[in-house]
Amino acid sequence: MRTAWQWLANRLRRNRGMKLLALLMAIISWHVIRETIGFEVEIPDIRVEVRSPEGMAVLNQSATTVDVVFRGSQEDIRQLDPRQIRAVVDLSPRADALVQEVTLTHEMMKGAHGVRAVSVRPPRIRVALDREEERRLPVEGRVTGQPLIGQVASVTCMPAVVTVRGPAAKLGAIERLVTQPVDVDGRVESFSRRALVAAPGENWVARIQPAEVQVRVAITADTATRMVTGVPVSCLTPEGVSDRIRVDPPRVDVILSGWSNRLAEVETESVRAFVDCGVVTGAGPVRLPVHVWIPAGLPLSVAAEPAEVDARREMP
Repeated sequence: MRTAWQWLANRLRRNRGMKLLALLMAIISWHVIRETIGFEVEIPDIRVEVRSPEGMAVLNQSATTVDVVFRGSQEDIRQLDPRQIRAVVDLSPRADALVQEVTLTHEMMKGAHGVRAVSVRPPRIRVALDREEERRLPVEGRVTGQPLIGQVASVTCMPAVVTVRGPAAKLGAIERLVTQPVDVDGRVESFSRRALVAAPGENWVARIQPAEVQVRVAITADTATRMVTGVPVSCLTPEGVSDRIRVDPPRVDVILSGWSNRLAEVETESVRAFVDCGVVTGAGPVRLPVHVWIPAGLPLSVAAEPAEVDARREMP
């Protein structure tokens, strides 16, 4: 035994410098590797996708999203796309249990390449299963916001009925589905847009076919009529003509028609009425149409009452 220990001690004393150098290089390499792959990032709200056994559906799950800390190189961390990452829980191998508690592991994280999940919060989820059922349910369009002009008259979906598969205990209480909100803010006319059908409930999974529908939003203009009374009628005469021309009647009423909110923008003093008196050459009256001017940019219809007036030169 003494001889064996002496042999080992002699071996350790040989090339002592090379052994110390190798140890130093190993320590440096370990630190370099640790710095290279030692970056971490926490990505919140990663979707948990539960794959239920054939003929079964998720009745309830304790969490639909989890927060995950990933570790890896700086480049791999930088390339992570949270939209592509999901936690996939496959319950098919354990189809006999209606209530299961599953620990979320690194292997369940899909779409996170080159990194490792080192922490999941919550670390476990509880899943309850039920018999899967299929129903056909009407879907209604949902809107948000306010049109710039007019109001939403109707919202229709195409198709109007979708197929839903999910747990029997949940589907029995649902009478209809709605779409994700369609924004109508600032709209001035009817339009169509595709929208996803919203999930019918939280913490359980429903498979909807088709997953999105065409939403038709009909916007009707809220129109009205407004009268501005007693507007003076001005005469437009060619340059250099100094003769005075009298119109009869000297005032008219102006009728404005259009969107209610734009009518409210018109100030009474800004409405003008005029006739082109360049054709009035003799002493007799000339029947002329009345033209109406309103501020630019207002999409309104205008009319004068009466629509025509008599114009004649005043004799000296």
